[in-house]
Parts: sequence; structure tokens; C-alpha cells
Amino acid sequence: MARSVMVLPWVTRGHYGRLREIATDAEILPQRYDQWLKRAEEFENNVHGGGIWTLRVYFDPEDFFRWAMARGVRLDIHARKRFCEEIAAQRNAAEEGEATEGT
Repeated sequence: MARSVMVLPWVTRGHYGRLREIATDAEILPQRYDQWLKRAEEFENNVHGGGIWTLRVYFDPEDFFRWAMARGVRLDIHARKRFCEEIAAQRNAAEEGEATEGT
């Protein structure tokens, strides 16, 4: 039986401040990266407890900003998730293409 996979938007400590600057939902993001990381890891563990795999997709807030502006969407959690789902899909397609070429 295939397991479900949930894409989780993930940022590094160095990118967190910029994400808070551009996010239209910055009020839901903790002030400090350490607080965000603790909350994100707790969420991830709860998801795992439900039998769902997670895929952390690290992203650059500047790339996200450009992506959102090109689509006219708010820079919120819904857009971050969609952006990271697109990144994951592109990486998966590229990996599948590499695997096919090698056969």
C-alpha cells in the first residue's frame, strides 16, 4: 500500500528573516527561527504519527517572491505550500527522467 506524502515548506535560519519580511501572513510566523523550527518539527512528528511521510522542501524566499508575483498570489502559507509542491514535482520529474535515460 502506498503511503501519502505531505510536502512541507522549509527554510534555513539564514532565510527566515526575509521570509517574515515578505510573508502576507507574517503574524502566524514566530518571531525567532528557533521557535518556528520547534513548531515545524512538532508538526512533522505529528504527521508521521498519522502514518504520513513528509518531504521537506527548502526554498529561497526570493524565488518564492518572484513566483508569487508572477502568479498574482498572496505570499501566505497556501502559496508557500503550492510553491514547494511545484518544486517537489519538478525534482521528481527530473529524477524520473534521469532514471529513464539510464535504462
